[in-house]
Amino acid sequence: MKVVFFSSSTNAYDGSSFHYTAYPACCTRLEELAAAHPGHEFAVVVRLPAFFLVDLESDGSFVRKARGVEYVMLDADKVSFADKAAAAIAALSPDIAVAATCWMTPFDWLPLEDALIAEKLEKAGIRTLCHSAEAASLCFDKRETRAFLKAHHFPAPESVFLDHELFRAERSHSEIVVNPYKENIYAQFENLHYPVVIKDTTGLSSFGMDVVNSPDAVRAVLESRKMSSDRLIEEFVEGDQFGVEVYGTPGHYKVMTPFLFSVTRHGITSPKQSVKLSVSGDEAESRFRLADMRRLVTDMAEALELSGAAQFDLVFSGASGLESGHRSSCQYGGWVVIEVNPRLSGLTVPTAVLAGKSALELLLEAAGLESASVFSCTDA
Repeated sequence: MKVVFFSSSTNAYDGSSFHYTAYPACCTRLEELAAAHPGHEFAVVVRLPAFFLVDLESDGSFVRKARGVEYVMLDADKVSFADKAAAAIAALSPDIAVAATCWMTPFDWLPLEDALIAEKLEKAGIRTLCHSAEAASLCFDKRETRAFLKAHHFPAPESVFLDHELFRAERSHSEIVVNPYKENIYAQFENLHYPVVIKDTTGLSSFGMDVVNSPDAVRAVLESRKMSSDRLIEEFVEGDQFGVEVYGTPGHYKVMTPFLFSVTRHGITSPKQSVKLSVSGDEAESRFRLADMRRLVTDMAEALELSGAAQFDLVFSGASGLESGHRSSCQYGGWVVIEVNPRLSGLTVPTAVLAGKSALELLLEAAGLESASVFSCTDA
């Protein structure tokens, strides 16, 4: 069977200012994968930087290509990457194409690009392991994520959505004396429990977040110059912050070992300085009700019909669930969903290490190319 791994990117790549090193090297991992699966052929189609698939020198060149693996590196121009990538993948005549994309600033929208590629390949009769455009869109826009969670009765913080253009409508329309949209938004703030988190609806990680403790502080932030896009004002959930990855397809999901995140003095996880501690064992199972977390993540994966790898951010708010004013999380043992990232993540390497595998092996298993006994549906 021929397997093509592909990785999207939407940004201009400057090799002179961008450098990273992976241990073991990506090419080493690919060679080990090929050696362990002699019945498969492997190829890679990427647009740089492709964190999990290629090794780069500071000038943007390959460090070393894995022996026996085909490489196709696509140019970073303004032509539709989806069209170019789908054509390049199809030209390799694969049995399956597997999305292996990570993240990219300033927007966490690469799963949308992956979905476009997968749709074109599926139309050409090529099987894929990739999240749908619908799932990618639901997870990308945090407003859509909140609506999805509410519609499916998953535990999530209460929030208020703010449309930036309407909130500041009087600034571009001199005839407006009173802005009822703004007045309504301010009225909704009064019903929230504080502190709250103010976040961009389409941002990456916790970049640009504000944690504030009163309606007046919210007003100050929203009236400041830094407010230049839509925002979600969300109740801050007290508790332990976790991340966990899930791999698989509908009916066959594997929830991996969860990680406890360190937090800043504001109580949120820093995207630049974060310590991750794996959590497992009987004591952790009881203390954090990990079986409830796995059930919640599996239920969400099924509702989103995820296909591949995804990372979930959650808060364990305690056995009694959320306090009054929040949606009850009791049915999931006090676990609350913050967001879903349908791609490889900062948890991918430690998750794979704990599983005794590489990230690409986990993706192969998710695609059903390994023993079904190893990769089966998580018990609820």
